[in-house]
Amino acid sequence: MRATSTPLELAKICRNIHTVLTGGKAARRAEEHYLVDANGMREIWRDLDQCWEELESMMRSVPEGESARFEVSQYIHGWQVSFALASWV
Repeated sequence: MRATSTPLELAKICRNIHTVLTGGKAARRAEEHYLVDANGMREIWRDLDQCWEELESMMRSVPEGESARFEVSQYIHGWQVSFALASWV
């Protein structure tokens, strides 16, 4: 379950990034007041941090020496790269 819920959470965060930083309301706010939604940004960073911690927890839960550890590691690190890219937006 966790392996699918975390990517879905990342998708939700990416939509939130769009809304807070590049959506219509955000564009109007930036043009009119030169401001960014601080509460929205705090929520984005909190959610990204929670997802990162979830991935780290998944990594720690795979027993050492298990043959699937490499695949799980690749999966998790791939999503962590996605998080890193999302945080640069």
